[in-house]
Amino acid sequence: MDETWGRLCHLGTRREQLITEAGSQIQQMRDLLECAWPAALDTARQPFRSGTWMAGMSVIAGRDRADFARTRRLGAARFEQAVRREISRRGGQKPCLRIVRGLFTALSDPAGVIAHRPGALERVQLLAEDWQLTKDRLAGTEQRMTCVLGELGLTALATSITGLSPVGAAAILAETGDPWRFATGRAVVKHAGLATREKLSGAFTGRTRLTGQGRPGLRLAAWRAVWGAQRANPVYGARYRHLRPSSPPRSCGTCTRSSSPGGPGIRSPQRTAPGARPLRSPPDLAGGPSSWQPGRALRGIETPQVISALIMGSPARRLLNPITRCRDQPHNRYAGTDDGRGTSGKLDAERLTLMRVRFQTQYAARCAR
Repeated sequence: MDETWGRLCHLGTRREQLITEAGSQIQQMRDLLECAWPAALDTARQPFRSGTWMAGMSVIAGRDRADFARTRRLGAARFEQAVRREISRRGGQKPCLRIVRGLFTALSDPAGVIAHRPGALERVQLLAEDWQLTKDRLAGTEQRMTCVLGELGLTALATSITGLSPVGAAAILAETGDPWRFATGRAVVKHAGLATREKLSGAFTGRTRLTGQGRPGLRLAAWRAVWGAQRANPVYGARYRHLRPSSPPRSCGTCTRSSSPGGPGIRSPQRTAPGARPLRSPPDLAGGPSSWQPGRALRGIETPQVISALIMGSPARRLLNPITRCRDQPHNRYAGTDDGRGTSGKLDAERLTLMRVRFQTQYAARCAR
């Protein structure tokens, strides 16, 4: 491997470590706030992406040292001025007043473990400083990767794909290495584990899936680059909408809405969240005959008998399965009375004798082993 390609691979590994570290710091801050001061997280839709929210938390946890009484004595106007100064120090322009007012109102919220608030907010402030340092290191690493991509003369070629940034292309090439070592493009796809594999057995044709037998880091780098590019790239966007169509969710008997455009009991189509599996519509909506019912539970399971059939199959084998045997019998039967008797709740001498004989038989069988 060439020295330049080797440097790009090491920078890609460094970038991956910094991204993981930044995500870990965000999760730690969220966990601490959910325990000590959950009202602060409700003031912004994406708090850790909001400069106003981070500036407000810096004023509360950093300058006032998590002393809510001191911050409340400032008043809403002076608190807003302090947040404005913090935003200007960070290079911003103006705050979002809705978030500022929400943070000031959340100071009076008693939810959370109050005894842990000072220590938890101190850790949040320290984690926020570490997070800022990690972001600076990440930006420096990505700049170095872009420079290496320019040294290889691949910047113009990589950015010719609409929506693909130089950093995303450099991250992909850092995982693949020199593409000239692959004979064909199919070899690169197999190296990433993105090749398709069809399951065939006689007349049975299974579902075609990805092999997943390549480099997981390469798949992750490709997903990050393409996920950001599919908004600007019409080809990627059309392909994503084709693979993940929006469909009306399955309705049930307890959550029907008669005011929806689709009619009584049918909800209007909803947008599918990124990365979430779209809900399938009931077969009745497609116009064909179906046994689908509004009160049916998940996966079409309705009764314990159906559960038993799915678990064991034939009735003879279900008698040997303790799970299905317990589900098929009433709950008031006692051990040793699965022969059709003992339906009453009274524990008489006959059933006690049956239980004792059965336990002795089982104990003797175990000792004989």
